[in-house]
Amino acid sequence: MIITQSSIIEAIIEEALGKPDLGVMSTCCGAHMVAVRNESGAGLCSRPPGSCLNHNFEPEPAASVHGLINNLNYQNTINASWGLAAINSLLNREIPGIEIKVQELIFSLGKNKNVAIIGHFPFVEKIGDNFKNFWVLEFSPREKDFPEKMKTYILPRADLVAITATSLLNNTLGEIMNLARKNAVKILLGPSTPMATCLLNMGIDYLGGTLVNDHVQAFAGIQKGLPFRKLDGVTYTVTGKEYL
Repeated sequence: MIITQSSIIEAIIEEALGKPDLGVMSTCCGAHMVAVRNESGAGLCSRPPGSCLNHNFEPEPAASVHGLINNLNYQNTINASWGLAAINSLLNREIPGIEIKVQELIFSLGKNKNVAIIGHFPFVEKIGDNFKNFWVLEFSPREKDFPEKMKTYILPRADLVAITATSLLNNTLGEIMNLARKNAVKILLGPSTPMATCLLNMGIDYLGGTLVNDHVQAFAGIQKGLPFRKLDGVTYTVTGKEYL
């Protein structure tokens, strides 16, 4: 079955809209991240490369999370980031799973196998020796990375495919899912990852995302322009069908 970006986005939005609506209490925007806080929790999302750095967002006084969610449809814009942050503020709360960094899962499941990672995460330099073949695909390749356009050659060869959740913002996740082998382990990861069970039913095996435990600390770091890995007030979580 062909999976399209629009069907993925539609399913995530539908799942989030199925949760009770909550008021937007505050938002924040930094050089790398945006965040939305509702009455019960907060959600984060990365900013798309090249988005206007002085852009900020102030919701209407009566704004609700449901009112922001459809912004995810505006792919390749900062609106999509606000939509996904709102979705994460609803879905990434008390999700069953385990509190580990997703790279530990990649390291374990990918041992002696062909592993492809889409997105140059900070941990990639530390884990490559564990695998039979290791490919990092990037839009802006660094040393030893492969250009993103090589995904049509690399992904069908991979036993494990780890995908940055920014693929939900830039209209690429559907194509990636169709290029990967059906029996390959697929992991969606990064601070933008929604803990959406619909993704587990569409071929993603694991979701590696973030829980905001202290929004004051997290928002302060975002407003200072810190990248996600330097934020306080957040924890890592991994979920899959076996945890639900």
